[in-house]
Amino acid sequence: MTTVGELELIRFMKEDVSTNRGVLIDARMPKWYKQGTIPGAVNIPFSIFSKANGNRYIDKLLPLLGAEKTTGGWNFEHAQRMVVFDNGPWCQQGNLAIQNLLKLGYPKSKILYYRGGMQYWQVLGFTTLKPKM
Repeated sequence: MTTVGELELIRFMKEDVSTNRGVLIDARMPKWYKQGTIPGAVNIPFSIFSKANGNRYIDKLLPLLGAEKTTGGWNFEHAQRMVVFDNGPWCQQGNLAIQNLLKLGYPKSKILYYRGGMQYWQVLGFTTLKPKM
């Protein structure tokens, strides 16, 4: 997994998210997401990617990210690139989401991590939005 800063994140938003070639994942719990997020982000809490207890969401979620279910597991050849973020350096929700994705077989090369998270994004004065629920 590669860590990115604000400039790389903005480039990813412009070149990948806006053209549907990538996804920006807010891995925080919904209560944090509702308070505000980075524009273009979708909220997929870190716990959703867990295989624990026969997670029923995995079979619905991974195809939305471009993975194909095969008889032997998952094919991630056409899976989307993503940037995952959380609250900031003190928060582990993004790391847990990435660990869970890797356990599912999602390619490390397709996952980027914005370590600064919402804390740095807001401190630097970038735009945030409150999602309509």
